[in-house]
Amino acid sequence: MTNKPFDSLFKTTFSIPSEVIDYLTKFFPKISKHLDFEKLKIENTSYVDGQLSEYYADIVYNCVWKGKTPIKITFLFEHKSNYLGQL
Repeated sequence: MTNKPFDSLFKTTFSIPSEVIDYLTKFFPKISKHLDFEKLKIENTSYVDGQLSEYYADIVYNCVWKGKTPIKITFLFEHKSNYLGQL
C-alpha cells in the first residue's frame, strides 16, 4: 500500500479529462460554461512563467477561455490523512 493513497487517488482521477470536465461542470458551472473542453489537454505538472518563476501542481491542464484565450487549469490537492492510523 502506498504511503499517500489519497494523493494517488486524486492524481489518477484528475488525470482523466472526462473526470475533470465533470468536476468543473458540477462545482464551477459559471466558469465551466466559458471553457472549450474540446481543447482540454493535460501537460507537465511543473512550469516556468514569463518572469522565470517555477510553479508546481498535482495536475495541470491547458484549455481555452471564451473561445480564444489560452489558460492553465491547475489542481493542487491538500488533505490530511492522520486518521488512517486509527482505522
